[in-house]
Amino acid sequence: MDAIRATAALLLLASPTLAQQLPRAIYTDPPRDSAHPARMEVLHVPSGGVKINGVAYLAAGAGRHPTFVFFHGLPGNEKNLDLAQAVRRA
Repeated sequence: MDAIRATAALLLLASPTLAQQLPRAIYTDPPRDSAHPARMEVLHVPSGGVKINGVAYLAAGAGRHPTFVFFHGLPGNEKNLDLAQAVRRA
């Protein structure tokens, strides 16, 4: 029982510290850039005679930005939108 209490106390004390270490892109949008807003573009990637659907999450701001590719796998249409948004914000 003491180990459980000690673990609970440690988690309660550590949680503000852990929250401060999270990158802001996970939970905060950057300032809006009216001239070059963040946006999404639909992609159709040719592969083996068919077109595979995709979505590009384009970062805000003028100029070039790094590219990150998420492969969600099969089957289904798991999009990992929360991760894509965080990467785009960063």
